[in-house]
Amino acid sequence: MIGQQPGTAATSTEFLDVLFDRMAPDGAWAAVAGTVEAVEIVIEAARSTVLEPARRLAAEEATTPRLEPRADHQWPDTEGFYLAAIAVRFAQLLDSCEAVTSLHRSGHRRAGWAVLGQGADSLTRLWMLTETMVFDQPRDEARRSSHAWYAFAQAFNRCALGAPVAVHPFDAALGNDVTEDEDVSLDAGRHRAPMRARDLVAAITEGVRLAQVYIPGALQLDPAVAAELHSTATGFDNARLAQAQLHLTAGLVYSAAVSVDAAFTISISHR
Repeated sequence: MIGQQPGTAATSTEFLDVLFDRMAPDGAWAAVAGTVEAVEIVIEAARSTVLEPARRLAAEEATTPRLEPRADHQWPDTEGFYLAAIAVRFAQLLDSCEAVTSLHRSGHRRAGWAVLGQGADSLTRLWMLTETMVFDQPRDEARRSSHAWYAFAQAFNRCALGAPVAVHPFDAALGNDVTEDEDVSLDAGRHRAPMRARDLVAAITEGVRLAQVYIPGALQLDPAVAAELHSTATGFDNARLAQAQLHLTAGLVYSAAVSVDAAFTISISHR
């Protein structure tokens, strides 16, 4: 097994489990939960105990691949590509969550909801790989990436804002049609994801919606407030909402780490 080879550690959420137990409402570290520092600790723990081992394991699958059932398999059909795609999605999610903490520190908490929503989207796409049994899903995601590159380039070039965007062949290597509709794949992943993780994504989605439609409540009641719209006590940047954003960010990291760890554990056990 890869996990037993010298120099290659398996993924693990044991440290993250301890962190979340201690940051629970009745835990020893409850007072620091919901702070930027706590979220940054969770992100760093996820990088070191799940993402980095996942990257190393995926690299070993690429250099010393297991015997695939089909003799004519290509790299996008292999277990190595599957694991690498999971690692990429997880890295994207962690980057989004890290950006949330940066925006939070700089006082741009409303913008943080949009970035957190991007992280939640990354988790739902991750579920297509970790929670479903569609064997062509990694290749389909690569195809969707290629399609999105061309769609963006065409849309940007129509704006005539600068030098045209040309899609590099390496960014759109797989351009043929997907085997399964994207919404079907996303729904399948959501359906099989843990209920707690689905609730977390739903809460983030509602937070993003709130950030999009927010109008100060005081302004709705008192025209005099128009001269002074900002209020840290009752406005969009109030402490309760800011803390909720950070709790959701940490929860998103943890939920994703659990899914990634489970997928890698199952995969490596069958090597």
